[in-house]
Amino acid sequence: MPGAGAGTLPLWDRSSDRAWLPIPARARRRYILSPAGLAALREHAHRVRPWRFSTGPKTVEGIDACRRNANKGRGRSALWIMRDRAIAQVLRNMDVELEIVEIVGKCARAWGVTLWEAAEWIDDPRFDEGPPPVRY
Repeated sequence: MPGAGAGTLPLWDRSSDRAWLPIPARARRRYILSPAGLAALREHAHRVRPWRFSTGPKTVEGIDACRRNANKGRGRSALWIMRDRAIAQVLRNMDVELEIVEIVGKCARAWGVTLWEAAEWIDDPRFDEGPPPVRY
């Protein structure tokens, strides 16, 4: 297919029933450092001594930013999804517990007892016999 770039070629040409082979990329020239260049790099390293200096962040904000870098990408997504699901489950459980507390509170008001006494009466096996005796 003349005029088409290497990235746009189809993998199979249906009209001629043969595969199109991608155009190979030109081989990169191997990097070779000359002896003079190597000596210059060595001399600079001995003069500057970069191993003496810290290269990390110095401020609290910079350190926190670096810590957050570990949470980027796939790992963060999976961890945050699990965290969000766990938080959602806790909130659902709290909603159910609040509904139960509201129901027990309504019963306690109707029975004229405290919330704690109503909860104990509901847990009591004699609960099926009727409400607790009213104390006024």
